[in-house]
Amino acid sequence: MIREASFRYAWSQHTIAAIGNNSRDLDQTNNYRSSRQFPSKLLLPTGIGLSARRHVPIVYFCSGSFYFHSFLKLAWQWRKLSVLQRDEKEVVIRHDQTVMRIELGFAYAMVREWYGPWTRYYLPGFPLADKTVLDVGAGCGETAYFYLSHGAKKVVCIEPNTRRFELLQENARRNDWNVETAQLPFDVSILERYDYDFMKMDCEGCESELLTLREIPPCAIEVHGDSILKGLMGRFHGGASPKSKETDTWLFTFAGRQN
Repeated sequence: MIREASFRYAWSQHTIAAIGNNSRDLDQTNNYRSSRQFPSKLLLPTGIGLSARRHVPIVYFCSGSFYFHSFLKLAWQWRKLSVLQRDEKEVVIRHDQTVMRIELGFAYAMVREWYGPWTRYYLPGFPLADKTVLDVGAGCGETAYFYLSHGAKKVVCIEPNTRRFELLQENARRNDWNVETAQLPFDVSILERYDYDFMKMDCEGCESELLTLREIPPCAIEVHGDSILKGLMGRFHGGASPKSKETDTWLFTFAGRQN
């Protein structure tokens, strides 16, 4: 039996070398040097291997893995995305005319979830044109890009992590996004501090603070833990869908109070 680690390592080294030699590279002025060898639109796996339980072939992209058929579907959906640069922690990607540097885990989540959970649950039941989104747990800007791509006029980005906040600001400047950014941990006063029409929240547990409130805005929330989900459902009567049984995470959606 081929060991997953060694198989993956060998392919990854080859792939990373190819990307490093032939991609557009980021220079000291944050501009990209074009290459005539590397395709301008190509979503490549960053490794291949065997799954731990079923021992079937899988492909790796950034920090996660996919079955071959799933990755082929994603490669088609993301046919306008290309990897420009990659190291052990971050990746630079181009999608249409947008160039972003983001952490590997967030790149994996964006590719995996944009056309799945994000499209199904992160969008409100009303058009985003001329609307502002409050993005709590904004990461490196990947969900701000998602909402702006779906017509939002502005995104207010809240992100406490220092490196992710730096990448968020870098991506906003490079792509001329209409965003307002703040580096601070979430507390419920933030909900009264900004003007917005819809809230997305993914802050690894801080959603429990919403249980102290009588009302919440129209929102989509990634909930960590069954007890918090039950509290939100009991208090606000929204909808819930499982996201990951292994990590006990759920997607809670609330359309707002009905008059």
